[in-house]
Amino acid sequence: MSDMYAEISRVSAEVYPQMQEKMCLVNSPTWMSWVMAAFSKILPKKSIEKFEMFTSTEQMWNSKWANERLIRAAVPTFLGGTFPDQEMPLELTGALRVHAPVPETTVSARSSKTITIEVPIAPASIAYNIYVVARGINCSAEFIEGTGGGEECVLPKNKKGLMLREVSKLKAEDGSQVGVWHVDTPGVVKVTFDNSYSMLRSKTIKYTIEVKDIKETATAAAAAQWRAAATEHGNKETKLSDKSV
Repeated sequence: MSDMYAEISRVSAEVYPQMQEKMCLVNSPTWMSWVMAAFSKILPKKSIEKFEMFTSTEQMWNSKWANERLIRAAVPTFLGGTFPDQEMPLELTGALRVHAPVPETTVSARSSKTITIEVPIAPASIAYNIYVVARGINCSAEFIEGTGGGEECVLPKNKKGLMLREVSKLKAEDGSQVGVWHVDTPGVVKVTFDNSYSMLRSKTIKYTIEVKDIKETATAAAAAQWRAAATEHGNKETKLSDKSV
């Protein structure tokens, strides 16, 4: 519970409503002006002055506030600016929103947990969105190639897999970790969350991992090239380790 209050306090220090200069409602319906007129009778003047309503983006850009504060080149096109929507950070596009409850797992202190994702098709892409709710936890991902496809996929025993993600720390302050791994054979992906270094605190991780088929396109070629580069990198590390022994 104390963790929750600490996080609320940290966020509030940056986005507390009274600290914002202006909140704009763009493309607002006409009836919203009636609502604000009613609120203006009971809310403090300073609070009401923080709100601006515009029935269109052009009305916003023609306002004195926008002329003094906004730069069209830095505002996305859906708000009347010229900044390309495709270049916006994921945090501002809605791509990180999840409309249904996402899977989550809790790793106890001084322990680890591995999630296994079957990859019955090939070539395939594995899209992931992973984040730790509070603090941090070590995370790694490995692909183990199998023979056959679908439910008949057989995994070899004691075979070293392809590292999709080297062991590194997921931090709550960094937000969601979003990306795509590519494989060109069936098998399984094993994502390991290691909390063995923590003596007292458990960690909760929320995640979505989706396996998608890749057709014979430029994407498939790029995926094969990505895997070849990853394999070559792994081989180099193995040779260096052999020399150091």
